[in-house]
Amino acid sequence: MRNLIEQLKIQNPDLKTSEIEGLLFILKNESEISNSSLIRKSGIPKETLKLFKKSISNYLDNRGEDRLTLNAQGVEELSKIELNPYKWTLYTS
Repeated sequence: MRNLIEQLKIQNPDLKTSEIEGLLFILKNESEISNSSLIRKSGIPKETLKLFKKSISNYLDNRGEDRLTLNAQGVEELSKIELNPYKWTLYTS
């Protein structure tokens, strides 16, 4: 499943691979998170996060513009990947 992270890296050239993994880690461990919370936790600019959200839209529930929630496919795909938090992530494994 490293393919997913590699595909996301191609679609998000402004993000490091470890940052992509860190964002996925947050999404995997939060049942729902707002855009502003994700910006605060990651420090990644809003426009960069908009591009990232677009690149993972197949894995997100379309409840609202400001809320990020993984859909069933997203939960399943991310459960197959061993993700590590990025250094800015407030989580510990």
